[in-house]
Amino acid sequence: FPSPKTVATENFGPMEQMAISMRRQFALVGTADQVLSGLQDLVRTYRVDELTLVTIPFEPEARVASYRLLSASR
Repeated sequence: FPSPKTVATENFGPMEQMAISMRRQFALVGTADQVLSGLQDLVRTYRVDELTLVTIPFEPEARVASYRLLSASR
């Protein structure tokens, strides 16, 4: 993943900006409990049996920590 510094200085074109906006509409961002609540809403709304989660912090340690937080919040 690109670094926060790279993203902050990048000039995204109109198509890239549109793609970012669309992805943000479906992103769950917040504390572990807030994200878990959003995931539970998705399960109820779409009646799914399982979800695939992807977290994208730049630092690998932060990525692992985010999965741990979600796991602990159930």
